[in-house]
Amino acid sequence: MTDAVNDFEVKDAYRSIVGDLINKLTWSLRFENRILYVKVASAALRQELSYKKYDLAKRINDKLGRNVLDNVIFV
Repeated sequence: MTDAVNDFEVKDAYRSIVGDLINKLTWSLRFENRILYVKVASAALRQELSYKKYDLAKRINDKLGRNVLDNVIFV
């Protein structure tokens, strides 16, 4: 049950942190082995978001109040 809760909470936190515009350009989210995989609409967006992946992971963990996420990978 904990894995399912973590999956939901990480995805929900990601969506609230990145906002509506990025969410519209995101095709899928997959949380597996403490890594969030995010499929995005373009290579330029993927590159831009990759610069912020460590900050984003920290912000998600801070929002959840525990260390659940190690990395965000944009594909």
